[in-house]
Amino acid sequence: MVYFVVLALGCLVVGVGVPLAVGRASEQRWGQRKLPPVDVGQAPYRDRPVQDERANGAPWSIRATAVCTGIWGILTMLAFAPAGLVFVALGFQENVLATPLVLLVSLHGFFLAARLIAAGRRLLAREDLAKVASLPKHALLHHLAVVVSFVLSGMWMGTWELALLPMVPCILGAALSPAISSSLRKAQTLPGTIAPPPSDAWSKVSGIA
Repeated sequence: MVYFVVLALGCLVVGVGVPLAVGRASEQRWGQRKLPPVDVGQAPYRDRPVQDERANGAPWSIRATAVCTGIWGILTMLAFAPAGLVFVALGFQENVLATPLVLLVSLHGFFLAARLIAAGRRLLAREDLAKVASLPKHALLHHLAVVVSFVLSGMWMGTWELALLPMVPCILGAALSPAISSSLRKAQTLPGTIAPPPSDAWSKVSGIA
């Protein structure tokens, strides 16, 4: 019960709370729109229309992508990848050839989860977009590798039902790739301000190229 509460809270905070906060803080980077003119002044011949501007904020499609990547990142980090490790723990002694494949993709799932969570913030804030460019292909290849690893495990262990376990989650996860690609194109091309690349000062200090 505690586990499901933590999982739900993680999805709510990372998948909804963070995009809302980052989206609100980054509204100015998506340009301005003019509001309908409003007449001000009371005296005759002194009325004049005033037209204010308001920040556009990120398009709803990008906000939806940020929410989905955040939620899917949390599910991958707290549910799917640990489930793969549980499978490894239960099946390792039965077949030492099959389970290492699942172990690799499960451990890789934690890395992908971190990238998915970070991608939503980067898209909304229009910063570090270069780090998002490879994510759609990365996510697609990861979910394909998960399916292949379970299919091979099922063949070696003689249990074809294993191939069906990750099928639905992997299809849903792979479906994020075109959404991320579309949101990235919008973040790169829509009017507004894209955050400059981070300073390489830290790279010089730390010796990282």
